[in-house]
Amino acid sequence: MSMKLLTFYFDAVSPEVRAVFDQLPQRLQGASVAVSYQPLYSLGAQTHPSMILMQQLALACAPAGGLPNRWTCERLLALALSGDVAAAQLALAPARDPQGHDVIQELRAATDAAVALGVGGGATLAVDGQLFVGEAGLAALSASWAAGSV
Repeated sequence: MSMKLLTFYFDAVSPEVRAVFDQLPQRLQGASVAVSYQPLYSLGAQTHPSMILMQQLALACAPAGGLPNRWTCERLLALALSGDVAAAQLALAPARDPQGHDVIQELRAATDAAVALGVGGGATLAVDGQLFVGEAGLAALSASWAAGSV
């Protein structure tokens, strides 16, 4: 079986994101998969400026053109619940300015590209052109993986 590439699209605003994030390793245990974590601007919900900055912070922790790693996303999601951007910046120590033009443009472009693929926000997993949304989507992906249909 060849390695699959899975993209985890997320925003720190949606409550279901943390649950899907936490379950992902267990649900995909034994699968030959590489996961990339793509933060997005919140889709479909009015978002507090601190949460927008949290999304930018996730991307600012990655090199230009790159994506944050799981450790960064885990810390970000834990801190997002408090909305304490200052604590998040101290904990994550981003290499780039979260409010920099390059970070904002990268996040905007990633969000636009995700919307074009059909991503609707929250926690969305994409593999082989298929989208799996939320906890139900993760369960379906896990079952598909076990059945060998993904």
